[in-house]
Amino acid sequence: MSGQKILIVDDDISVATVVKIALEQHGYDVTVKTGALSAYKYLSYNSVDLVLLDIKMPKISGIEALWSIKSKYPDTIVIMMTAYASTEHIEQVRLLGAYGIVSKPFEIDEIRTYVGRVLSQSRSSKI
Repeated sequence: MSGQKILIVDDDISVATVVKIALEQHGYDVTVKTGALSAYKYLSYNSVDLVLLDIKMPKISGIEALWSIKSKYPDTIVIMMTAYASTEHIEQVRLLGAYGIVSKPFEIDEIRTYVGRVLSQSRSSKI
């Protein structure tokens, strides 16, 4: 079991819960927050290996949250999630330091495989 820590930030609690359960079944320690402010608070007291961050959220967008997270925690891997992927979004999140972007709806096995691959590459580059 991996024990690596993942933070999911998504205002759609049903999506976040499905992803959380799927990742926990593979040994990840997963926390869900439904907005950027609660995610910032969580990150100020907890380190995580990866953040799954929705782009379209009320109050503070995922793009704004990405900028803030990467400014304060530059080594944290952030993968964006969106149902509204555009070339502009993809370019913008890459410039802000996102590792990648996943389009919703996605197959749960697809996201689980992607997260596993990203975290294993990260772990091997730190050794």
